[in-house]
Amino acid sequence: FTATLTCGNLVTKVEDGKLIIVQEGSIQKFKKKIDEITFPSASQGQRRVCFVTERCVMELRNQRLVLTELANGMSVDDVFNNMEFKPDVAENLKTYDPRIFQR
Repeated sequence: FTATLTCGNLVTKVEDGKLIIVQEGSIQKFKKKIDEITFPSASQGQRRVCFVTERCVMELRNQRLVLTELANGMSVDDVFNNMEFKPDVAENLKTYDPRIFQR
């Protein structure tokens, strides 16, 4: 899945190979409690399920989200402060390939 971490007037830019949040979105997308699940993640078996945003990659592992990568210029707090819950953090937390933010 690909999406931004927040929405509602989110403004970003890339400068010196790093992501910069110019204006934070007013709506958080990753909620602690939801009304409906439309993706049957529990039945995916061996499939790798990833959520890719402008600032991080999270994987679904054992029914828990795990932060696996951060965009250059972002911190764990930049992610956690914009979610209603804190995902687990991978032991080998990586950063995005710097070519992603090159022009």
